[in-house]
Amino acid sequence: MVSDSRNRKSSETDATQDSGYYTSRTDEMPTIEEWVAEKDQFRVVAIGHTRPFPLVSQKSSNTNLGDYHREHVAPHLSKILANHKIPWNSIELNTRLSLGSINRSKQKSGHGIESLLISTTSENTRRWKAAATQILGIYGQGGWLATDIEVEIFNPLRMTWNRSHALGENDKVVSAFNLLRPAIERKVRSLCGSAWSSIAFHNRTSMCSNTGPEKPTVIIFCHPGSQCDFKSVDEYLDDLLKTTDVELFHEIQVGSVREAWSVTDKGKGKYSVPPQTPPNGASISLEQDLEGAGTLGGWLMLNFPKSPPVKVAVTCDHLINKSTAPTEGLNLSQAKQNEPLLIVYPAALDRNATIKHLKSLTSRPGCADSDKENLRKCGQIFSKPPIGQVIAASGNRCNPDGRRMDWALIQVPGNTSRNNPPPHDTLNDQSLKAFNELNLGSYKKITEDSVVRQFGSMSKGSWVVKRGRTSGTTTAIVNGMTRTVKWDRESSELVSREVEVYGMTDDFAFSGDSGSFVCDHNGALVGLLIGSETCAGSFGCGFVTPIAEIQADVKKKTGGFLSLDP
Repeated sequence: MVSDSRNRKSSETDATQDSGYYTSRTDEMPTIEEWVAEKDQFRVVAIGHTRPFPLVSQKSSNTNLGDYHREHVAPHLSKILANHKIPWNSIELNTRLSLGSINRSKQKSGHGIESLLISTTSENTRRWKAAATQILGIYGQGGWLATDIEVEIFNPLRMTWNRSHALGENDKVVSAFNLLRPAIERKVRSLCGSAWSSIAFHNRTSMCSNTGPEKPTVIIFCHPGSQCDFKSVDEYLDDLLKTTDVELFHEIQVGSVREAWSVTDKGKGKYSVPPQTPPNGASISLEQDLEGAGTLGGWLMLNFPKSPPVKVAVTCDHLINKSTAPTEGLNLSQAKQNEPLLIVYPAALDRNATIKHLKSLTSRPGCADSDKENLRKCGQIFSKPPIGQVIAASGNRCNPDGRRMDWALIQVPGNTSRNNPPPHDTLNDQSLKAFNELNLGSYKKITEDSVVRQFGSMSKGSWVVKRGRTSGTTTAIVNGMTRTVKWDRESSELVSREVEVYGMTDDFAFSGDSGSFVCDHNGALVGLLIGSETCAGSFGCGFVTPIAEIQADVKKKTGGFLSLDP
């Protein structure tokens, strides 16, 4: 059985208000944003289409617009809405950002649009667009363009705003999805071309209701601005899901999977003095890379049958190899023959940003002695030589299990820290509360003195934790099914099925977190973070390669095997 979880047009809605993407726009396919907007009748804007969820909304800080709004717009709103027979509950002037096209770690950068948001409980949408257009016209009289501000009228109880949760232990649901999955993947590849980004299997609930049921849903995520025959995909999924006796749902949404590698994003808290020796979760980059940064996961021993073991730091291959095309990586002999790939700590862009910030502080009259001392200490740490050289890397490819291999090993001749699982005092109160509700024992046993002493594994429903360069310590639950990911938008050569972990109380990963070690509740090392996605709902997902699969791939590539510190 199947039920499309998107709202359908009702007879109440004036047919002339339909955007008619398949009737009046015969010259081209709709964008994914247009398709999503068309499926939700209870959100209307004056011009164009509504912005896709999820959205970050905060009070507008545009004082000029705020002054004009209070003086020229606000006094007329009640009368305009009454004339159009629209009862309103709240009216807010906010700045909104769509997370379908930005990284959530940059959500405060100001790249949003001013939005007048009018909430109503009315279900008669017939005159919403006319009212929104009239209100927008008042802003226009003051010189404000439609690109400066949008006016949206919405019913928060009826609009479509779904969020994801990890798919649980319902074996019937998982079995049904697994049975249909090959057909879904084939049709999406055939009809969506370069538009699709990933195929996820989640439980979905409405953000507008805390009491609604969880709906097992296959979600086709498509790149922002992409176009394809979404109608045919929608109809195919509708028919296919009817072939099972389990009630399943489907959605087509905006969203892109990203390698959790940072580009010109200085992240959080990079202006303090870093430790002399890099800890787990430290910022690193190629020595010559001034625009990218990733995370040092931790340290392992690379052991060989007839030669001494080598201590290596572990991170992601895409930190050193920016190509999205399939590549075979580096073996030990190639690394020796090629120009050395040197890794610095902290990342070059974080070094430069920190020095620039501290110099600006110390150039001010009467600057604090502590700022001068911090500048001196940072200069000392940043002048150290690279922490190591890449001696092997996976390249950009899949293993026999269809998982993307994305690891790099850095020989580290100097002193290193011990592998420390994220200690309990780095988790926020919400994360600790969520952990305690799982009845897994006390996480307080994991402290700054704890050491990773064993490898572990992930299974559906498992709790995991990581510490990354940008987002710090975050926790997640392992989803009941892997996600199909197309890593290169223009090519289908690298499509993989990735273990997906769903953030419990916050996004699991931001850009710059690639390479983070992922541990379980006992502090065992279970995987390596390689990517993220922030459009599934309340909190963003991460993609984690199981450590056992990395161990097997390293053995094939190098002839050695990985172990923890003795």
